[in-house]
Amino acid sequence: MAGETTVYAPVPKTKDPAVDVHQTKAKDSPAVAKWRERMGSDEAKALYKDRAATAEWVNAPARNRSLKG
Repeated sequence: MAGETTVYAPVPKTKDPAVDVHQTKAKDSPAVAKWRERMGSDEAKALYKDRAATAEWVNAPARNRSLKG
């Protein structure tokens, strides 16, 4: 259920370095606004950084053996 899920995913980069991608945009839904703000926190950045060490490594053997999808 979406109400029970907390998303930790990177916010897309912008071409304009003056724009803070973690600030809510006028067209954002309330859920997207919360996600943007959450991903701007140090805690969320640390959790997402740890993802590479805990989740992504399982895909490496497949890539290393040319098992691409």
